[in-house]
Amino acid sequence: SKIAKFGDRALWCANIEEQLAFACYMQERYEAALFHYSKARYIYADVKSDPDIDVAWVDYFLYQPYERLGEYERAGSMLERGISILEKHCTDAPERIIEWITDAGRFGEMLKRDDIAESYYRRALQVAERVYGELHEKLINPNLVLADFYVLIDENRRAEPFYRRATIIDYRTLSPMDE
Repeated sequence: SKIAKFGDRALWCANIEEQLAFACYMQERYEAALFHYSKARYIYADVKSDPDIDVAWVDYFLYQPYERLGEYERAGSMLERGISILEKHCTDAPERIIEWITDAGRFGEMLKRDDIAESYYRRALQVAERVYGELHEKLINPNLVLADFYVLIDENRRAEPFYRRATIIDYRTLSPMDE
C-alpha cells in the first residue's frame, strides 16, 4: 500500500520536514533547506495518489533555495513544476497560480531573459482574464506588471494599452466614494 513506508504519521513527518526546511532557509542554510524540502517532497510523493496544494508548495519552496544558490536551471524547473501542479490539480487557487506565474516572470527578468519574462507575464494576464473576466479588479495588477516590464525594456509603445486597461478597470471597479 501507499502508506507502508512512513505509516500513518507520514503527513506529520512531511510537515516536520517542511518546518525544518523553512527554519534552515531563514538562517540562509540553503543546502540544508533543500535536503529537508526534498525529504518532504519524497514523503508526499509516496503517500498522495495525486499531487495537490501541499506538493505544489514544496516545489515552490524548493525553487527558492535553488535560486539563492544560483542553481537557476533547477530553480526554474521547480517553479514550473509547482505552477503546473496548481494549474492541473488546484484550480480553486487562481490567485496563487497568477502570483506564481508572475514570480516566474520576475525570475526570467533576473536571468536577463526578457523573452521568458514576457511570456510568463502574458500568461499571468491570460489566466487572470480566463478566471475573472475582462474587467475584474484582479486584472489591474497583471496589466500593470506587463506594462512596467515593457517600460523597463524600453518599449513604451507596447506598455501603453496595458496601462490604459489597468486605469479603465480601476475607474470601473472603484466605489463612488473612492473616486
